[in-house]
Amino acid sequence: MLRTLLSVGGGAFSLAAVTFFQSMPAHALAPDRYDITDLGTLGGESSLAYGLNETGDVVGVSEGADGVNRAFVWSDGSMKTLPDLGFGGVAYDINNSGDITGALSTGIDYVRPWDGRSSSVDNVALWQDGQQLVNLGNLGGLPRGEGRAIAEDGWIVGTASAPLPDVPGEDIWQRAFVSVPGSYSVLNDAGTFPGDIRSFIFDLNTAKQAPGFSVSDNRGGPAATDAGLWQFNSDGSIQSITPLEALAPDHTSVALGINDAGEVVGRSATADGQNVTVYWGARETSPELLPVLTEDPGTYVRAWQINNQSLAVGELRNATDTERFATLWAKNADEWKNIDLQTLIPTESGWDLSGALSINDAGQIVGYGVVDNQQRAFLLTPEAGPEPSAVTAVIVTVCLGLFIRRSATDD
Repeated sequence: MLRTLLSVGGGAFSLAAVTFFQSMPAHALAPDRYDITDLGTLGGESSLAYGLNETGDVVGVSEGADGVNRAFVWSDGSMKTLPDLGFGGVAYDINNSGDITGALSTGIDYVRPWDGRSSSVDNVALWQDGQQLVNLGNLGGLPRGEGRAIAEDGWIVGTASAPLPDVPGEDIWQRAFVSVPGSYSVLNDAGTFPGDIRSFIFDLNTAKQAPGFSVSDNRGGPAATDAGLWQFNSDGSIQSITPLEALAPDHTSVALGINDAGEVVGRSATADGQNVTVYWGARETSPELLPVLTEDPGTYVRAWQINNQSLAVGELRNATDTERFATLWAKNADEWKNIDLQTLIPTESGWDLSGALSINDAGQIVGYGVVDNQQRAFLLTPEAGPEPSAVTAVIVTVCLGLFIRRSATDD
């Protein structure tokens, strides 16, 4: 092909070669190698990274010197504690302006009336510019509230507790919410599928689409869990919730991550009850099975997030939880490939990667693993390679060189 494209006709160099290479689409090719950075801790023994922005700032949770798990932001090689109410917290996402969302522990324990189990009471948190704490509370219930994603314009989505609809004084349940700048004091209930009582949202793209799932009432038996794609209006009101199908009818499906093109990743149950990772194409409701590294991934499989290059990350655990994988999915020529990130870091690093939880458009990945017998948050950065513009420049140079040589021969 190269020889044909570089042909010269009628004494004039064909610019078709340059045009061809400049217009080639950018394929979602996985990086060959990654550099790994240990993000450290806040003085304790463990840490875990949940999210990052396009400049490589990272957020998550770390044990402090006092043994309390606290939210952190890591930037310019330094991990800093985010303000809390004195009882700790966790940070899940950060935008390019440095605004962060997550959860705050209130120091209150709540005993769930339906099973007697104790649960901590958390509120939705916003840290503006990575510093100023805003306690966003919840939807009127007690058990839990957490912001899972924050957009560049400050929109926040997540899950917060609320009283059971239409049943005063009854159990408290979790509901998806959206909160928009200018009215952060109000968390808007994002609703459920008809007849369901709980819902969860995990991500948000620029088109105000949010992947999640809706759950039926399980007080009388097993709950049905169905993936959905929320579409919000510009004021934060709900426009629609589109069901996303499972691999098998009437089986569980969960949507977790979305990119700006509307591609969604998550998990689903097969007809025999096996949990697997899946992908829903943009504007598609039928899932595609994603390959996994192990034939027996067990009950814990997650494809957590997908970036705008269609690279997805997640974690797999085998049935006995003796093996954990931080994984990357890449699609090339309409075929998905699952890659063990452990094979892409230096063998002498001493790391055992356990889970990959977020990826930005630069291909940087955050998650958690084990190093020196301690669980630590990591940042993976693709090793530097030639930029596409540099590759094009080389091709142009070669083409021009061949043209000059051919012209000299013709003369």
